[in-house]
Amino acid sequence: MTQASAEGAGLAVPMARLPITALAVSCVAACLMAPAAGASRAGCSPTTTRVHGHRATIECGPASAIVHFRGATLRYAGGTCRRAGPRFSLEIGTKVGGATSDHFFSLYLPRRAASKYTTSSAVIAVAIKYSSYRWQKGLLTVTPGVTRGAFTGKLKKLPSGASSPFSGSFSCVGSP
Repeated sequence: MTQASAEGAGLAVPMARLPITALAVSCVAACLMAPAAGASRAGCSPTTTRVHGHRATIECGPASAIVHFRGATLRYAGGTCRRAGPRFSLEIGTKVGGATSDHFFSLYLPRRAASKYTTSSAVIAVAIKYSSYRWQKGLLTVTPGVTRGAFTGKLKKLPSGASSPFSGSFSCVGSP
């Protein structure tokens, strides 16, 4: 089962609709990254449920991530890494269609050719307590084969909120 935890204060935010940009990124990644195309899932299948009346998918698998943001450490576990041709995606948590989630982490690389990426060559999106954030500035460094990585920079609250520093790491094979 997917799990996320927040250690720290100041992350309580009221429910907000998922901005079109983040929804488009999720849809593009989901459409391009079919589950059968190189998924790292360790014999599990995502669970479908409803969150606040919206259809939702709870990812599963060995992938995990840690995000340090606004004085809190958020731990995500039970996610899926997918590879299809040159593309790579990572999804951990509950992906909610037409709304945002209380805990979701995603990373998308249109090309797996480099070891370092910026916001012009990769996407990181985080949903925390029903608010959506997108990686705005910084650097993502990955291992060969994109099995692990680390990131730093700023997360911007969508649709037009302030940016705050963040950092973290991910792993497709267990603890980052």
